[in-house]
Amino acid sequence: MPVKEVESKDDKFRAFTGDKQGPIKIVGAGFNTSEACSLACPGCYKGNSEGKSGYILPQIVIRMMERLKENGVSEVYFLGAEPTENPALPEILKKAVEMDFKFVLLISNGDKLASEAYARQVLVPGVSLLMHRHTLGSDALAQKIREESVGKPGTLERNHQAWKNAEMIFKEK
Repeated sequence: MPVKEVESKDDKFRAFTGDKQGPIKIVGAGFNTSEACSLACPGCYKGNSEGKSGYILPQIVIRMMERLKENGVSEVYFLGAEPTENPALPEILKKAVEMDFKFVLLISNGDKLASEAYARQVLVPGVSLLMHRHTLGSDALAQKIREESVGKPGTLERNHQAWKNAEMIFKEK
């Protein structure tokens, strides 16, 4: 599908536009920035990506974002497998903010955000965060829910720390 507008010859897009006729504007675009993930969630659409290491290069993402901006796209989303596995993610997010996208969204499992130093690199002003959370608790049941949800033991404490870091950083903005 080309960037710009999609002209529907039939009604396949009408579910999103009601009875409006004419071209459909693309508002946002998502980037799978990494093929790797630190978790092994059994329900993930990417399947188990442990051991994979591929990621998109920043110059490719930047070139694509430039084209998106030229064509009126105002939102960009960074997802995975796990986007924080891409070593260039801080650079990519800063560039997206500098390019003045209306909405820059990071979708993460939060594992790396447990490090305050790393969280500060990616949660720069202008970046919004959607982070996975399977439980609010911290007892044995919460640990079991978390482990069953992400396919790995010992991640609940890191997830709680990631949330604390995100809250602290967003309050400072």
